[in-house]
Amino acid sequence: MPDSRRRERGASRLETALLLVACAALSTSALVAVLRARGSVPVAAALALGALADAAAFVLLLRRWRAAPPAWRPRLPVRGAVYLMLGATAAYLLWLQPYRSLVAHVAFGLAAGVAGLAALCAGPLLARLPPRLVSTADLMLLAACVLALGGELGLRVIAAYSRSPLFARSDEPMLDFMARYRLRPEQASPGFPVNSGGHFDAEFGARTPGVPRAVTIGDSFSTSVVPHRYHFTTVAERVLGRGEVCNVGIAGMGLNEYLYLLRDDALPLQPDVVVVDVYIGNDLVGNLGGRISQGGLAHWLNRDQLLILLVPWRLWRTGEQQGGMRLASAPGAVPAPAAGEGRDPDVRDLERLYPWLSDPTRELPTVSTEAFDSLEQQRAQSVCRADAPPDWPRIFELLLEMRRTAGSTPFAVMLIPEEFQVEDDVWALVTAGAGAGDRGDTLDRDLPQRVLAKWLAAQDIPCLDLLPALRAVPPLADGRRHVYALRDTHFNARGNEVAGEELAAFLRRWWG
Repeated sequence: MPDSRRRERGASRLETALLLVACAALSTSALVAVLRARGSVPVAAALALGALADAAAFVLLLRRWRAAPPAWRPRLPVRGAVYLMLGATAAYLLWLQPYRSLVAHVAFGLAAGVAGLAALCAGPLLARLPPRLVSTADLMLLAACVLALGGELGLRVIAAYSRSPLFARSDEPMLDFMARYRLRPEQASPGFPVNSGGHFDAEFGARTPGVPRAVTIGDSFSTSVVPHRYHFTTVAERVLGRGEVCNVGIAGMGLNEYLYLLRDDALPLQPDVVVVDVYIGNDLVGNLGGRISQGGLAHWLNRDQLLILLVPWRLWRTGEQQGGMRLASAPGAVPAPAAGEGRDPDVRDLERLYPWLSDPTRELPTVSTEAFDSLEQQRAQSVCRADAPPDWPRIFELLLEMRRTAGSTPFAVMLIPEEFQVEDDVWALVTAGAGAGDRGDTLDRDLPQRVLAKWLAAQDIPCLDLLPALRAVPPLADGRRHVYALRDTHFNARGNEVAGEELAAFLRRWWG
């Protein structure tokens, strides 16, 4: 036999031996972890079987190390081991979320055991299949692995140099995450200003002595789906007649991020009062524990951290929302004047461009009926069940920390209700529709406001609850109040007007 062939076969044997030792060690360590945790007996048995298969394949390989062809010997190519580990990764991402170290250890320990079985059995089985079929399958698996790994690594490189929220991950540091979602001045358009701080408002400027100033802090209710002149902070300014209501907010944020916005964006404006907008829909359940960077396997085995899954989903969501109020205009609408024409669009310009501002029955839906129904049902189950409440202690802790951070500046809270709390047909859907099932009778529609209002009163924190005013809006001809954009969950112009008038009345105590 030529020396090159002998060296090649020796390398293949050594490669298989090393892989089998590594797989046996991984299966054994997973078995020990399960036994220490007093885990499932069937799982422990499967891991033990896998470790034995790895050991048997290794022993058989040693016994036949010097055997000449055509004697059969166990074989485990590196590519085969990679396929099995990536298969375990895919299974973990599909069925075993969220990340737990013991579960991940078991999943890869089982895959390592399968590698031993494959080394013992796969060779004779593959020999019976057409060679072209085997090579085609091998090529397809290799391409899938390269695309998955290469795609994720490539997207992470792009994310390191991009500020786009398209590449945001849940394990990012808080300030980096906020920077991705903060608006940029170049994103401004006629009727939709963005100031130098990245907020949906005109430039704040220095504080003018004797002129009252309030600052509101929020999420996408601050960035808005309506033009600036229709936003509730602008409405409040008009109703008050004097002073400023500065609109500070970043879409996608929550109570953790509001604390940073209070410290870094709101307090430097030297306001007479700070009002934090607490949205019942997701502020009570989203990211209350903060963004804690995780390393190791957690960095790769959490679905909400893999850009190769997140980026296509976000692109799909963006495409679904192209019919939204801010992103499209009705057929035949007259465009608003361009920024270079020297003037901001007036009411007539805006209502020609967006006819639903004055007639909410002409609104364009933002998401599909199915997506909206599912979202409302999920949110109701998250905040309206006394037997499975939000994390109230953490919510109260964050609100108290905000008040401490505000120092001598008065601190207040405005409660923004979810749409199912205002529109009766949406509440009927939530309690009787798919997803609620027989749990509909456990939902308490006003529970979040009652809990928050009682606690805020006990802490002597002023509270503006918008729910009574929004429910008092007279229904239109179709029986709906139409204070939320169609299948969007955010205030339309009608809802912003109500919120702005209520906010103005609430702020008068600091305007004197």
